[in-house]
Amino acid sequence: MVSEYYRMLYRHRGEEEARLFINNIISLLKLPPGSTILDCGCGRGRHSIYLAEKGLEVTGIDICGEKY
Repeated sequence: MVSEYYRMLYRHRGEEEARLFINNIISLLKLPPGSTILDCGCGRGRHSIYLAEKGLEVTGIDICGEKY
């Protein structure tokens, strides 16, 4: 079960917000395709999924243990 606080905190965040954030990070860090990334606290994986779509090798971990 997902906490009500999780839903409150992330209800306004979606795929478009995640893509904009990741595009900015990739540009700022000049990450080439194939770079290895660790996404700590990945939650539902919005950022991890998009990083992989951009050609990066991603491992996502999260402590919550929830299944989405």
